[in-house]
Amino acid sequence: MGRLAALAASLLLFSGCASVAPPATPTATPAPIPTPATPTPLPAGHDLYEPNDSLETAYGPLLAEQTYSAFVLHELDDDYYWFDVEGASLVRIELEGIPAAADYDLWLYDRAGKTLNVSGSQEAREAIQQELTEAGRYYIHVEPFIGFSAEQPYRLRFSLEPIVPAEDTYEPNETRDIAFGPIVFGEVYRSYLASPDDMDIYRVEIATPGQITIELSEIPVGMDYDLYLLDAEGVEIDYSVGLEGTERIQRRLEVPGIYFITVQSYAGSSVSQPYALKVTFE
Repeated sequence: MGRLAALAASLLLFSGCASVAPPATPTATPAPIPTPATPTPLPAGHDLYEPNDSLETAYGPLLAEQTYSAFVLHELDDDYYWFDVEGASLVRIELEGIPAAADYDLWLYDRAGKTLNVSGSQEAREAIQQELTEAGRYYIHVEPFIGFSAEQPYRLRFSLEPIVPAEDTYEPNETRDIAFGPIVFGEVYRSYLASPDDMDIYRVEIATPGQITIELSEIPVGMDYDLYLLDAEGVEIDYSVGLEGTERIQRRLEVPGIYFITVQSYAGSSVSQPYALKVTFE
């Protein structure tokens, strides 16, 4: 067969073949949508804030208006937490969810570990409201008084509210050398303990033997102030250190001269709520 005839036969053969369809475009398979994980409850006995069994190992800083859940795992499991304040503030601390068979107490300490307040009822809730008169670090202590639970967590929460300090009257009067006075019998003197370490000293002058009555009242709620009577050399003559809202000393003084009255804090202080001091002499 000639070259032209072979070429014609090849074209005829190609034209008679069935046409081949182009390959289909693959369809993309949608990716599976992940199922959101179900929140896992706090496992029994899993304490997120341990070790926190002392001031040195306290957990913090706690954030205001947040709830912290934890367990008392055994009868000696004390939990400590810390938070900072930038200025004079009113703190409110709540401890809730205490197990029915248990009794937990709530403590508040300053940066040196001194007790500022305590709530030790036998209810399922403890609460503290306390003025913090100084900026710095403070500690919360959850203490098991009776019982514990590694299955039921307690809930701890606190809030802070700034306060504006009032003018501290009769200052400075922290020592006998600069004591305020002489005070006038029958008058009421209102002043503040601006910090747990603040001490107010007043001078009294007695011209004749007689009976002195000293009353310290209007002590702010949640605070514990004490009252002392000293002689001219600073020797303690009498005192009143009760837990009620009023302290009172009544004593006969046989020796005329100068005496001193001291008001100081056992627990707490206030820059917004004054105490009242009144002295009479007969």
